[in-house]
Amino acid sequence: MEQLQDYALVVGINKYANGDFLETLYGPCNDANNFVKWLFSEPGGQLPKEHVTPFTLLSDDAGQKPKTGDVIEAIKSLLALAPPEKPIGRRLYIFMAGHGVGPDLDDTGLLTAEATEDAPSYIEGRRYANLFRGRGVFEEIVLMMDCCRDYDGTLPAPVFPFKPRLVPGIKPPKYFYAYATGFGRDSREKEIDAQVSGIFSHAVIAGLNGGAVDGDGRITGQSLERFIIKTVKTLLPAGVNQLPEIRTDSEMVFAEGFKPRTGVVRIAATIPHAGVLILLGVGFQAVAAEITTVQPNVYEVNLPIGKVYVFQLVDAAGAILKQTGQTLDDAEGVVDVKL
Repeated sequence: MEQLQDYALVVGINKYANGDFLETLYGPCNDANNFVKWLFSEPGGQLPKEHVTPFTLLSDDAGQKPKTGDVIEAIKSLLALAPPEKPIGRRLYIFMAGHGVGPDLDDTGLLTAEATEDAPSYIEGRRYANLFRGRGVFEEIVLMMDCCRDYDGTLPAPVFPFKPRLVPGIKPPKYFYAYATGFGRDSREKEIDAQVSGIFSHAVIAGLNGGAVDGDGRITGQSLERFIIKTVKTLLPAGVNQLPEIRTDSEMVFAEGFKPRTGVVRIAATIPHAGVLILLGVGFQAVAAEITTVQPNVYEVNLPIGKVYVFQLVDAAGAILKQTGQTLDDAEGVVDVKL
């Protein structure tokens, strides 16, 4: 059976024609290039690099491109790859970085190169992602937008020259929609590892490169969401509020096959006991993990993260003396459990 391809629309806009209205940025093109680089490496991914087709649109030195029309032509090219309602590929990525606006509570608009104060041309990311999602031509849709979401009630309607189509009976595509910041708030860039990058974009790519691996050795929509929010928070200047807004399908899996990520749990026993048991999962089966005594009545164990465990103290006959539940999240450092 022929393997379906991944496709990507990647847009990075540093420079705008009207520099008095929109100052030059330094991160978007770096972020777009880094995202394409990840597409062709994708650790833990299921596709070889020849199964990835990116449509990449980057700023020119004059700030004349990419314009709204350039993005629309790329969308047309994607739609033309297959007949309506026929699969085009496994996954579509839409990655956009540059100045932005918040046209409404649920969307982010990327300002395109020709944008001016009187004619703020922009691309609504969610609307274009939903164009493909509704047609069922991809199994999965990923939208990532590193843009500000400043609200202006006088914004003109965005350009959208396509007929929305919701195909009855299709299997709903899995999805991951992520905005760099909340509605009405700014998205920021900074120098990270000797390169200017959007803080959100840096977190996205770091997570996809393995930072967001969960306790099952996978990068899922949910584990990537947690990693992005945590990482953005650690990179922001003091007093700055930028909370990414992310919506994801619970079954979304970006990559798998990694070594499961673990965390250290320290168990302190406060009563006499003969042993320590750790339970997990349906029916609370015993976890086969090495429990190390670090000092009298204090134990440490490495456990896969992202799960809820039950810790028990038992007597010599196996009877439960004391127990407690604990969720092991992505938190760094030692998690303390007292029994």
